[in-house]
Amino acid sequence: MPKFDLFSAETAIVQDISSALQSDDLNMENARALLTTLLAQYEKLLRETQQLIKLSDRKARELHLLNQKLKQLSKDFEYQSQHDALTGLYNKGEISKIIQEQLSLNDFILILLDIDYFKKVNDNYGHIIGDNVLKLVANLIEQNAKHKDYIGRFGGEEFALILNDTSLEQGIEAAEKLRRLIENSVLDASGIQISVTVSMGITVCKQHESFEHAYVRVDQLLYAAKRNGRNRVEAIINL
Repeated sequence: MPKFDLFSAETAIVQDISSALQSDDLNMENARALLTTLLAQYEKLLRETQQLIKLSDRKARELHLLNQKLKQLSKDFEYQSQHDALTGLYNKGEISKIIQEQLSLNDFILILLDIDYFKKVNDNYGHIIGDNVLKLVANLIEQNAKHKDYIGRFGGEEFALILNDTSLEQGIEAAEKLRRLIENSVLDASGIQISVTVSMGITVCKQHESFEHAYVRVDQLLYAAKRNGRNRVEAIINL
């Protein structure tokens, strides 16, 4: 493969000058012309080099911006795949995954929370107001969670809460506090004042028990709270 010479034109001029000097054929006029041509070639090369450097810098900046955009898109995609679009909490798939991960690590408190008579909210006020109620309840749950807790929207008007480093008695106390807070809150949903209540099932999840076993138990407790009058917390003290 022939070697590429960036300075081939300039090299040829220098060789012409050298040959002329060696043959004593070079006069001042010819020398001046050759040197002028050589200088012009170098100035042209300098301009082209500067343009290439600018182009290279611009392409480097463009590649950097593209890389940043790709990284942000990747983060956005990961966030969207893990979070509920309406409330910003973990979605059902992600909170289920977290429950299973926590079951492999330690005991913890699991709460399943459901907004009472939520269908009536949608029927009476419409789904936009219903969505606002969901967001407002989600905010109240999130504001009263500890930094080690996990919260997810488990579907519809149902939420799952994982409380770490918490005894069952402490968990029941926290659930009752949250229940009262929601009951006593007047939710301003697009200018419409709405009050709602919630029912909860709460249980201790033991390390290494199955996700299905833990979920069935807490789900049964939630429905017990519904059967027993709603706006209450049902718990299993002894497993």
